[in-house]
Amino acid sequence: MRGGNLQALLGTAVVLVLSWGAAAGAVIIASGDGTGNTSAPPDDPGWENVVKLGGLTGVYLGNGWVLTAEHVGARDMFTRGGVRHEWVPDSDVQLVTNGPDPDADLLLFQIVRDPGLPDLLIRASPPPQASEVVMIGLGYNRGNAISACSRQGWEWGTSKAMRWGTNVVHENGIDFSISGTLTRIFSTLFDAGHPTLHEAQAATGDSGGAVFVKNEATSEWELAGIMTARSTLEVCQPSDSALYGNHTYAGDLSFYLDQIDAITSVPACDDGLDQDGDGLIDYPDDPGCDDALDPFETSDALPCDDGIDTDGDGLA
Repeated sequence: MRGGNLQALLGTAVVLVLSWGAAAGAVIIASGDGTGNTSAPPDDPGWENVVKLGGLTGVYLGNGWVLTAEHVGARDMFTRGGVRHEWVPDSDVQLVTNGPDPDADLLLFQIVRDPGLPDLLIRASPPPQASEVVMIGLGYNRGNAISACSRQGWEWGTSKAMRWGTNVVHENGIDFSISGTLTRIFSTLFDAGHPTLHEAQAATGDSGGAVFVKNEATSEWELAGIMTARSTLEVCQPSDSALYGNHTYAGDLSFYLDQIDAITSVPACDDGLDQDGDGLIDYPDDPGCDDALDPFETSDALPCDDGIDTDGDGLA
């Protein structure tokens, strides 16, 4: 890629992120004092569907499936308010870019219970260059202003909150190789000219976060990408910082749409698997299944299937 040295958002930094447990931050934004945009945008593209995976980020697609970066991995999902949704062991599927090897830095996995979140629309074509996007993630917040590499920017801070920002598509249609993966991506550029109101750049922890774009024909928001990596400006850029001229790279979901549809369209109550681990499989044998099209083998209507400690013995 043009523009400098490529770094994974996690990679070696994953140890540091995980050592802080569930704590997480947000995309770096240039607007204001950098602390804004911690609730859904006025024109909400899918704020509630961007979820915590421990201290990292994922996106709930619907039908019981979560999408994240492969280097984030499958993990229990936490919605707003700290509500935990267990992932289904061995349900994780890594998407493929070009044949069986190497795989993409994109991972799907199932969760056991219905989180009550809407289904997202996934974009069917690459987002055009210069189209505006909304980025939502759980990486570091903005810290002190700095100057390096003849450019301005910010250190990463320590305070943490989910945040959204904006940018525009810089390039698309690129096969991006890093850490043994090959991913079709598009990029954004952190631009000192601030072509968008809340110009944003990814930081560590944003891996698996969402990039939304509005379909001009339908005026509907679509999930276009999953943030996977960022760039730095060679050796002159301090670690743990965001400078104007940095890029964010996102897996282009339109390239993987057929794979995603094939994997996520099979209902949990008709796939021959025991998602909830109760020894019963599919409709009509599993009482948590309303019918064969039910995407969950669990039901909130069943006291022993709702994930709640009904009798107060500390077990659910």
